[in-house]
Amino acid sequence: PPDAPGPIASATFADDGTYCVVRRAGERTTTSSGTYTWTGWKLTLAPEGGSAPSVSGHRRFDGKLVLTETAESGPITAILEKQKDEASR
Repeated sequence: PPDAPGPIASATFADDGTYCVVRRAGERTTTSSGTYTWTGWKLTLAPEGGSAPSVSGHRRFDGKLVLTETAESGPITAILEKQKDEASR
């Protein structure tokens, strides 16, 4: 659909338990944010505004984060790799 948020382009998870997800679909960019928790290897997102999270995640053994979003057309998966902080470059 034209108003769909688009695939995940990047995600930032801060040490204070907050996150920001950026999605891009063509020229359109949308962001969502909220809080997150880890339980074992499972990630739970709690978006601002109280809407039920539609994204689940887990960390692979190689350290990459796998986010899977439930969409009408089927699951959409993004595999994210941690990037170095600007200060450590």
